[in-house]
Amino acid sequence: MRFPTPLLPARLIRRYKRFLADAVLEDGPDAGAEVVAHCANPGSMLGLAEPGKELVKAVERILQETANLKSIADNYTSQGVGELAIATTHTQARYSLPSIISEFRKLYPGVHLKLYQSSPEEIVQLLRRGEVDVGIATEGLEGVAEFAAFPLNESVMYSQSAIRVFCDC
Repeated sequence: MRFPTPLLPARLIRRYKRFLADAVLEDGPDAGAEVVAHCANPGSMLGLAEPGKELVKAVERILQETANLKSIADNYTSQGVGELAIATTHTQARYSLPSIISEFRKLYPGVHLKLYQSSPEEIVQLLRRGEVDVGIATEGLEGVAEFAAFPLNESVMYSQSAIRVFCDC
């Protein structure tokens, strides 16, 4: 393509109205001057070049980390409130947990407790599906690798969300 005057190299500041752009001249007697330039019609401006795609990925990661930070902050500002779901066997619900639940309610009146009476196998499934935070049984929970288990008089298993309720981790 032929132009009546030589083209001048410039750095793009921003583009607007499809045919216009602000730019800073890089060479010549007017170097550093900001100009408005007419641009040829580039067609659709809906896609991104490779550097833009990489930038979008980085921004998405930043937004995810921002959401993670907000979640952490929410956990600390809303301590003592919420819901705790416990799956347990009939024996534990009837004999071991009543005094513990009574004490827990005194310490954390803003936490709503949900109890699920289940078999040990059902407890594992409820934990896997994320329907409960804690599983308590006397048998059948050992050897399930994806949960933390503590051998007490009974086996206690909990999901990561329940860690915030029971310990300062």
